[in-house]
Amino acid sequence: MSGAASGIGRASARLLAEHGARVALVDLNGAGAEEAAAQIRQAGGQAIALQGDAADEADVARVVSSAAEGVGGLNILVNNAGMAGGERASVDELSLERWDEMMRVNFRGYLLMARAALPWLARDRGVVVNNASSVAISSAPGSAHYTTAKAAVVMLTRQMAAEWGPRGVRVNSVAPGIINTGFGRPADRRDVVDDALLARHERYIPLRREGTAEDVAKVILFLCSDLASYVTGQNLLIDGGLLQMVYPMVNDTAG
Repeated sequence: MSGAASGIGRASARLLAEHGARVALVDLNGAGAEEAAAQIRQAGGQAIALQGDAADEADVARVVSSAAEGVGGLNILVNNAGMAGGERASVDELSLERWDEMMRVNFRGYLLMARAALPWLARDRGVVVNNASSVAISSAPGSAHYTTAKAAVVMLTRQMAAEWGPRGVRVNSVAPGIINTGFGRPADRRDVVDDALLARHERYIPLRREGTAEDVAKVILFLCSDLASYVTGQNLLIDGGLLQMVYPMVNDTAG
């Protein structure tokens, strides 16, 4: 599980452990990963923490090998590491440095992790779940670098599903919508819900609430389980129905 120190990654690691998985939590934030792993162990689960950069090829080879050794093999990979788009910029104004950084973390890292894990996954009819985004299939003005990286994740998922299916490996992605994890909010607003923003979201999300990390974790658990044994190459939206309402939301000037 990459990007496991917080948010969706942390919630997913915890839920998988609750259902019997031995979990290796990988994150650039090693202390955060160890804290999350310790909580899993305190709850009776099995977990180890590994510090590493999921977008660095040498680091990936090390952490994947260490994870396999530490938990006794690998039959599930959840690619969750990522970074938010940050300051908005139009396609013509976006710096190439920012573009490359986004592609490195939000796309290249998924490829590296999956390729490194494949030898273990192919031995045990393994599963890969990639964390994409609802903006992979809809635009978000000012965030071309982020939306394009997430769209690439969806296509990579389909490509791996087609190529690795004959080797017994299932590959799917999840596409979270507005999830209240603090991801993408300024550092001084992490874990804080802005009342006006929340009211705007609730007005347009058919289920009338922001999603939670646990909402996404439950879908990831499903895709990793035998309940999804004949599901591969899919991108599952987890957005409370928001994309059904995109047109009026985009044209609303009240919020």
